[in-house]
Amino acid sequence: MRFFFDRNVTLRRLRRIDENRSVYSATGTAEGYPCSFQEPSPERMQFYDGNIGDLYEIYVDESCPIARGDKAVVNNVIYSVQDMKLVDPGWGMVNFKRVIVTRGDIS
Repeated sequence: MRFFFDRNVTLRRLRRIDENRSVYSATGTAEGYPCSFQEPSPERMQFYDGNIGDLYEIYVDESCPIARGDKAVVNNVIYSVQDMKLVDPGWGMVNFKRVIVTRGDIS
């Protein structure tokens, strides 16, 4: 799977400024992670209704600290992390994370 990582993803996590304000900021440990960025299959897209055309999958190494609620930036476009799953393909292959994201600020 690593050989198909042709782009980089930067993560932004919600950080509290004070009692009333918070801001998404780039996390220092998650800047420039190699990733593969793809449109999902029609079968997977049916599980996330209402986001057709704005739904994408990002594949990253299992060590990437991406989490639900983060923002992922790929090619200067901001995506909201909707779902993620650690995939163990077995047979000695490398584990990876499959992350479902939507374009823009959809929650």
